[in-house]
Amino acid sequence: MKINKLLKSVFLSTLSLILLFSFTGCASSTTVTNTETKTQTVTKTDTKTITVNGPLQIIATNETYKELFDKFTADTGIKYEMLSMSSGAVLTKLKAEDKNPTFDVWFGGGINDFINAKDLGYLAKVDFDAIKDLNPLFVDSDHRYFSKGMTIVGFAVNNEVLKDKGIDAPKSWDDLIKDDYKDEIVFSDPSVSGTCYAVLYALMQTKGENYVKAFANNLLFLGQRGKDPIEKAVAGECAVGVTYIDGTLAGIIGDADVDIVYPTDGIPWTPEGVAAIANSKNSEAAKVFIEWFYSDDANLQLLARIDKKGAIKAIKPGMTGVELDYDPSTLMDLDLTEYASKATDYKALFSSYFK
Repeated sequence: MKINKLLKSVFLSTLSLILLFSFTGCASSTTVTNTETKTQTVTKTDTKTITVNGPLQIIATNETYKELFDKFTADTGIKYEMLSMSSGAVLTKLKAEDKNPTFDVWFGGGINDFINAKDLGYLAKVDFDAIKDLNPLFVDSDHRYFSKGMTIVGFAVNNEVLKDKGIDAPKSWDDLIKDDYKDEIVFSDPSVSGTCYAVLYALMQTKGENYVKAFANNLLFLGQRGKDPIEKAVAGECAVGVTYIDGTLAGIIGDADVDIVYPTDGIPWTPEGVAAIANSKNSEAAKVFIEWFYSDDANLQLLARIDKKGAIKAIKPGMTGVELDYDPSTLMDLDLTEYASKATDYKALFSSYFK
């Protein structure tokens, strides 16, 4: 069914603002009337009131999402402030702040940290009509977190290095544990990289512990950032970098003789989370952001352009204007129910093997 469009305008005062929302039928147009008290009424049926206390505080994985957040302000009138931070650091921040969080929206990052945050009671429940259009695989059953996309992982191979070493480009994960690739592979530390923890989890599920031990034994170097493997491969410091795959890689590769390989024995993947923070100063406005984000395909199309990938199509299959840029049948068949609970054990195991 067509989804209600979210409120079109909200007035934000210097200290606080009362927003009155009324909702009338699906796919109805939204009109805004300014009263003398500067409360804006959106004409629709069920009335509810929220208070916005200063700018919405958003933590995102990087600053490239500013254009999306600017659109939110333009559409709703709710101003924001943004901080860039990795998902692991966000979880640490939530634990330190406990019941007094200093931010409202968590946008992006590995889903394992969102799962942990939910279990600790840090995420607010958000209900909205557009949930019905989202793939249930990417929606928390209690509606405490959602996915904004998906990270997939493959190989960046430096053809010049491979030629100098006299070895062929790897085509599969099984290739990477062959003697030819000993000390020729760069991976990022899964204890600090959410993407590489996703790879470790996938390999443990699909290949097993003996494979992970052999894989770790073949590694040359462990990076501390998700970009380290692709950058090392481009620089010719390794033959193979295990890397996330999206449209941003073209800018990193430039003129280097580097190809991207989609492993034939399966592509590891991990959802990227989005959540409203429970008990935050603007928790209700954060819920407005979540509903706004998923309820209009134009927002998701903008996200796809920013992220330079079409993974959002997997989250909302019926959306228009975006196509998947990978073959879904090539994804590894993963059970994510233990994704968070196995993290400590898997990371410790991997650390014991990489020496």
